[in-house]
Amino acid sequence: MAPAHRLVTAFLLAAAFATAVSWSPARAAILQHAQTYLNIPTYDGFNQVVEPDLVYAPAGLYGHKYWMAMTPYPCGDGTHENPSIVYSDDNATWTPASTSSNPIDPGPGNGDPTIVYDGQKLIVYWAYDDGTASYVKHATSTDGTTWDTTAAVLFSETDNPGVTTLVSPSVIYSNGTYYMWYVQGWCNATAYHAQLRTSTDGIHWSTTPTAVTINNAQGTVWHFNVKQDGNTFVMVYASFTTTCGATTLYYAYSQDGVTFTSLTQPLLDINPNEAWDDAEVYRATFVSENGHLRLWYSARATRDATFPCDHYPGDGQWHVGYTDGCVPNWNGLTVTAPNAATFQTVPTYDGSNEPTNPALVYAPCGWNGYTSWMAMTPFPGGNQ
Repeated sequence: MAPAHRLVTAFLLAAAFATAVSWSPARAAILQHAQTYLNIPTYDGFNQVVEPDLVYAPAGLYGHKYWMAMTPYPCGDGTHENPSIVYSDDNATWTPASTSSNPIDPGPGNGDPTIVYDGQKLIVYWAYDDGTASYVKHATSTDGTTWDTTAAVLFSETDNPGVTTLVSPSVIYSNGTYYMWYVQGWCNATAYHAQLRTSTDGIHWSTTPTAVTINNAQGTVWHFNVKQDGNTFVMVYASFTTTCGATTLYYAYSQDGVTFTSLTQPLLDINPNEAWDDAEVYRATFVSENGHLRLWYSARATRDATFPCDHYPGDGQWHVGYTDGCVPNWNGLTVTAPNAATFQTVPTYDGSNEPTNPALVYAPCGWNGYTSWMAMTPFPGGNQ
């Protein structure tokens, strides 16, 4: 017993010591960085990508599981930022949906695409700015490769240069309603407003937007994506404290799509090591299932010899990486329940199946193939 006792004592002392030092676990990012980026081909041949969004269909949609909308952004060159579509079946090999239709709209003035499937067709929405007003455009497809842009412009917001423009539309379809969230703001401006519009057909949207509140928002909310996890609306947003060129990703949740609550712990921060994502982490897309988050995030590297940008005097290289993990307190709900109507059968080595003093570890993402691990002792008829 003595070695075990010393081990427990050492563990408790180590835990106490860790609590006493200045390191703050609450600020550590929830997710780990992708070791490398995905190779996503672009129509301009640079294969640098920003602002992804995707539809995930496990059983397949038009022959493939993943459909991604994104824009090329080689070294920050916005003239290439036109909505394009790629697909994948394994999240490793990505293929242009059509070399003839990429980009869907050649611009200029495009950016920030979002993609949604409404049960009948894929729809891509994106932001467009002509210098005077900002618009939301859209295109539809019933096969993923041929896109109809005949009714592209949906609605507009008047620009106030240096103060506000429409950016980062994010659309989902749920129970017959299309929801579109977007931001009215400007890089490094002081006023930012998250807005929500709804539609019953994906074309005609509510005339007056609803103001969206993000309680506990960390920094200034710049770009985001919103999805659903069951009945919970989940938002992953990129925010900044000093400049929109140095954003961090955070996580927020809502039960109505209007009032969100943000976790204060970063979801993903700038990589502190020299890597493809060591200069900025930016707009992301995701699939959320019971708090397990699969995240595709855009990021840029420091401009250097490892990630050169010879053709354009702007940023470092932009790419998209993939990571995943579980989000603690992912929907903020407090669960209450009455007493159990009956007991669960828990097998014991003595055959009595009468346990006591249970202790449980719950791993929502699974550990060694199971989500729940219990330690207990048999206690048949109170016999120790």
